[in-house]
Amino acid sequence: MTPALTLTWETSPWLMRWPGRSLPAVRVLCCPNAGAGPSVFRALATTLPGVADVWACHLPGRETRLNEAPPSDLDAVADAVAAACPVLDGLPLVLFGHSMGALLAFELAHRLRTAAGRPPVALVVAGSRPPRAAGSSGNAPSCALSDAGLQDLLCAYDPGNAMVAAQPDLFRLLAPTLKADIAMLRRYRMRARPPLDCPVHVWGGTDDPFVPVSGLEGWRETTTGETHCLAFPGGHFFLFRESQAAVVTAFGRVLRSAYRPGPPRYAK
Repeated sequence: MTPALTLTWETSPWLMRWPGRSLPAVRVLCCPNAGAGPSVFRALATTLPGVADVWACHLPGRETRLNEAPPSDLDAVADAVAAACPVLDGLPLVLFGHSMGALLAFELAHRLRTAAGRPPVALVVAGSRPPRAAGSSGNAPSCALSDAGLQDLLCAYDPGNAMVAAQPDLFRLLAPTLKADIAMLRRYRMRARPPLDCPVHVWGGTDDPFVPVSGLEGWRETTTGETHCLAFPGGHFFLFRESQAAVVTAFGRVLRSAYRPGPPRYAK
């Protein structure tokens, strides 16, 4: 039986890591959707090819940082995560983000390219309109941030969230972070900068009510490199639900193209 994999703290509370493979060839840094913590990527981390050393961003207001105030500014979050990223040096880096996390991954790509001089070898985004449109729609739908509005929004994104909305204690625990994340997304605006030059892989769900597949093409303007758009069966959370196996397969292809085989290198 394969032992359960548990996230571990690293040098910063902003980064957590699954137990690394002994001879990884590429690192993956995952950025979660609104309201979610690093463990949302557990299934992905445990099923990606063995060449991947998988990490995740850990924002305040969730999981082991639940008692901290959730962030209010996405740029400040990107600054904090980028400042913690030197621990990732040594291997090619792939950035991956879902929904809100796609915008965070995009901002990290710019920061690592300019401040750290270490651009990612690929950016993978899922369930997100392009950054130019994300602040006013799509990732941050216009709904009242009342409890009732938030409950309706949760169920619209994923019918499975009805269980959360129906449990008052659980909902009260999660609501402050969800509301803060939605407000943070509404305030986000993409800044004018030279485009990235790494490949960008854009994935969407065919039945996503908030991010239509037709809108994924807008990500092409974010890079001078190649842009690959893929549609998977399912809704906004297709990568965790209907198309999880297909997403892992697609991610494996991204990883194989992100590094050049050679002498193995040990993870830090």
